[in-house]
Amino acid sequence: MFVFGGSNKYDNSKPQPTNQLQQLELRTDIFNANFLETKKWLEHTSENAPAPRCFHSMVFHNFNLIIFGGQANTLLNDLHEYDIVAQTWTKLASSSNEWLPTPRYGHTATLWKDKMFIFGGCDNNGFCSSDLFTFDIVARRWLPVQHFPIIEERYHHTAELFSDNGQLYIIGGCNNKKQALSTVFEINLNNFSVRKCEPLPQARYGHVSCITDGNIYVYGGSDFVHDLTGGVMLLDGGEWYATQTTPFNDNYVHACIVSSSTGELVIGGTTMIAPQATKVEIQYADELGDAILVIMMYLPATDLVSVIQTSKSWDFTKYAKRMFTHNL
Repeated sequence: MFVFGGSNKYDNSKPQPTNQLQQLELRTDIFNANFLETKKWLEHTSENAPAPRCFHSMVFHNFNLIIFGGQANTLLNDLHEYDIVAQTWTKLASSSNEWLPTPRYGHTATLWKDKMFIFGGCDNNGFCSSDLFTFDIVARRWLPVQHFPIIEERYHHTAELFSDNGQLYIIGGCNNKKQALSTVFEINLNNFSVRKCEPLPQARYGHVSCITDGNIYVYGGSDFVHDLTGGVMLLDGGEWYATQTTPFNDNYVHACIVSSSTGELVIGGTTMIAPQATKVEIQYADELGDAILVIMMYLPATDLVSVIQTSKSWDFTKYAKRMFTHNL
């Protein structure tokens, strides 16, 4: 697992963007009680690293990481590629900039068939987008922009792709009026047709989502009104429903990946719980072969890592928990 950039916060200092590239090996059983005691984050350092940034996007393509855009002292629309094998950074130059996206943050990037699809985001003027930008990774050029007037402009949303048929789901987010959105749209990347889907039961932005077992899971986020919206929601058969509430503290503007063996892995983010605390709490629980691992650092910008086993039959009240601490 690779984590690039984000915003660091030390003591009472102002959060600062970073360009650190961190790696965590996930090949062994992440639910082993000694997992975090034996696994260390490895920092990749090399010349020509991109400028520090947060709220950018990253995709994985043929053992390369591709970074686009984000926010630093200004907004960015640059492209950088990291060769994992050679451990080198290269700034990508497009053969045509006619369709280059404007500088933005809070967008999403999705990889499909050697193309990277950038959707939404917020620009220097505070305006959100509902356009879909396409970068041909092989040809190294931007393709014509697809406009979707039916989709409300947004940022801090999520995008989930069913790669077998090219169905891209745009989920939630917020608009430039600072209103959280519940709307969900499906974009067919084969012909760019759009279908409005069942909305989220609760509007949210800064959440995370993932696809596993043919279903879309949504976790966390904020709605600008209540503190934070926790719990996991599942899109199954075209309808959303809430799964059982998780024992994790609510967080938003975090990230997640999916491991075929472990479920959903939630990384980092912001939480309103105990904002001055600095302790890292790790919860490990198991029963009858099920397992949950939760790691949280209670800071406005956290190094939180959580593993969620995506199962419809959760019953967290049965779990016996034990606590220990670990420095990430």
